[in-house]
Amino acid sequence: MNREGRFVTEGEVQKTRTPFERDRDRILYSDAFRRLAQVTQVVSANEGRFFHNRLTHSLKVAQFGRRSAQILSAQPGAANLVSPDVVEAACLAHDLGHPPFGHVAEYELDRRVRELAQVPDGFEGNAQSFRVVTRLALRREGVEGLNLTRATLNALLKYPWSRNDEKKGGKKWGHYEEDKLSFDFAREMGPAGDQRSIEAEIMDWSDDVTYAVHDVEDSFRAGMIPLDRLLLGGPTRDDFVNGLGHSQVEADAFFSTLNSLDVPKLVRPFHGSSAQRGTLNWFSSQLINRFIDGRCARHRPRRNLVLSECRACWLVLRARRRSARPRSRARPARSAPRRTPSRPARGR
Repeated sequence: MNREGRFVTEGEVQKTRTPFERDRDRILYSDAFRRLAQVTQVVSANEGRFFHNRLTHSLKVAQFGRRSAQILSAQPGAANLVSPDVVEAACLAHDLGHPPFGHVAEYELDRRVRELAQVPDGFEGNAQSFRVVTRLALRREGVEGLNLTRATLNALLKYPWSRNDEKKGGKKWGHYEEDKLSFDFAREMGPAGDQRSIEAEIMDWSDDVTYAVHDVEDSFRAGMIPLDRLLLGGPTRDDFVNGLGHSQVEADAFFSTLNSLDVPKLVRPFHGSSAQRGTLNWFSSQLINRFIDGRCARHRPRRNLVLSECRACWLVLRARRRSARPRSRARPARSAPRRTPSRPARGR
């Protein structure tokens, strides 16, 4: 038993790639991965080439995860605990089972599967991702799934338990009961109980940071977040801070960080000029870099660590992301036109 083991033993393979590199390549070339181009984050898939979809999101999560794992694996004694290839593979696969329209569609699918199809397990996006790589995605005839290594499957388990785990309340789970054999195989080397592997933790952290930063970017482009007024300060910023539920100290630290990023083109509503798009990309790049280079990676808020400028960045970014989600079909207030002047042809 080892981390490189596969559920179905494979014959001789060329030694030009490691087993974990093969995992990454199998996911990248799968039909399930290509499907993510039509699964969106903030706007519909035909809104324009400037918005993220689940495919571009997954690629950026993989980049963030790999860089973070490389930094961590370089620490003394950590080389054998973290594999950048495993983290990257898990990041690429983490959204394979998620439906369009986000959690709203997920909850509706769950209700219909349980009530109409009479399937007790229902539907859950993370459990579906695990099913895709272990059963549904076809790599070769006669073998279910992509036959990934034990380490990569374990790194994909953000919620290493089933719906039937009474301690977890059935809100989130990582595998269906029908997939328990694959789950047991993935977890055979631990960690014990419901603890995630360190590579699963990095995958989850990478997803959270990337999703938050790029949702802010897309929401500003779509006119859902008045980033220009938040940067300038005044009543809009005060109302935003009051509605966050976090301390004024954290909010002040966050806006102090933003003001240090030198993004003057963002103090006006989004209008789609090349200069403003470049500034917005630079804005996102600097935020991502802050989390990757170590100033933010040490201060994940769920660990209740000491307050830092980087923790404030994360808390407010996540709150912004949540506030940008439309709660109804009503048209949200906007600070700029929804579409950019150069809208691409439909079907791009």
